[in-house]
Amino acid sequence: MPHTILEIKNASFKAAVGAGVLAEFADAVENAALNSTSTANTWAPINGVNQQTASPLTETIVLNIGQDLKTGSLWLFLRNNHGLAGKIEFFPAGGTTPKVAADVVFQAPGQVGGAAGGIPTSGATLLVKGLATITPTP
Repeated sequence: MPHTILEIKNASFKAAVGAGVLAEFADAVENAALNSTSTANTWAPINGVNQQTASPLTETIVLNIGQDLKTGSLWLFLRNNHGLAGKIEFFPAGGTTPKVAADVVFQAPGQVGGAAGGIPTSGATLLVKGLATITPTP
């Protein structure tokens, strides 16, 4: 099967607290990524037969967002909902697929402010509860 490059274009990023209605925040997001991590474990017994396992996956949604202190901004949404459960939907190529959806725990952005004359951004990491659901492009 030929490889199809995922191009981040016309993307959509939505978030909601609890079972609330998803709000669109794509214009505030510079970068959105689903990060999956696992730990490799090796047991090296004296008999020389090494055993290797991988821990279960854990996932996060890592965002780089523009700082905005206006009511309704993503920066304030994340700060005001720090520690609360919610959900996100990310459509990297616009449309309806591909889609990444996850139940998350929101965390506040890491900073506000920065150097004069620049466009300040902040990083935020959302903790995925379980694993994200990925709906591939047909």
